[in-house]
Amino acid sequence: MLRGQEVPNFLSAAECDGLIRATAGLHDEKGCLECGTYWLKGREHGRRGQNGLTDEAVDLVTSVEERIGDLVGMRTHEHENVIKVTSYKPTSARAAYNLHHEKIGRPNRVATVLVYLSSLIGARHGGATIFPAASPNASVVRSFRAITPPRGTFWRVDERASDSRYGSVGLFSPQATDDVRAAQAAADATCTDPNGASAGVSVEPMRGKALVWYHERPDGVGTSEEEHLRDAEPLAWHCGCRVLEGGGERWALQKFKEHPRGGRAPERFYEVMAAHHEKLAPEQDGVAVHQECEA
Repeated sequence: MLRGQEVPNFLSAAECDGLIRATAGLHDEKGCLECGTYWLKGREHGRRGQNGLTDEAVDLVTSVEERIGDLVGMRTHEHENVIKVTSYKPTSARAAYNLHHEKIGRPNRVATVLVYLSSLIGARHGGATIFPAASPNASVVRSFRAITPPRGTFWRVDERASDSRYGSVGLFSPQATDDVRAAQAAADATCTDPNGASAGVSVEPMRGKALVWYHERPDGVGTSEEEHLRDAEPLAWHCGCRVLEGGGERWALQKFKEHPRGGRAPERFYEVMAAHHEKLAPEQDGVAVHQECEA
């Protein structure tokens, strides 16, 4: 089962706008015409390298970091990335882009908190966050299990590449197996028809809404040499749907929660993880989805 929760109104409209304004003048990591990536550093990470943020912006980022820590039961620590803010404009790219798994290749990364800073409501606008492996189609689930360690080795599917590098498998490369192609096809199908019979979970961007999901298997089974690390959850593969014309720009922030190096997440984190599932599973709501099929 994929554990997670949607939290409406996690941030106010004013806070969302403030975070977007904070990116003005910052270095865009990607530098592409249709997207932007910015890193915002709060006080818990120290003042060095604030990239010119105003004191007001630093206070806002720090407050958001603290609330995210409360949401998942693990405070910010020095081994985590700072807050990442992304923007996407309408594009003619593939329906589903950047299909990936946060824990593969990053064993300490245990959860993602994504907060939408703008709204794109309705499939005609695109921009949804999807979990294509959380599908009622057992064949789809088996393909995602096949590309997840210990059988799988790549953390990302590059939907445009004909070669494989840096842990990404090119969709048109010799390394792309039938399961890789099936996984990308399932993602495309969920973006194109989120209500389809085999569609996975699709979450529409709504300003201020937080979405949290977990990257580890909840049963504690693991093959890692480090006892506190669990296996990657195959259902946690996710990606975005392209933003379509007429929908405006998609803004969101991400915070990746990680085990402290040399240790494990606090027990409160696992208590919250279990509570998120227990709250959502009965209604089949949000991103808590039961899957029963053979590996």
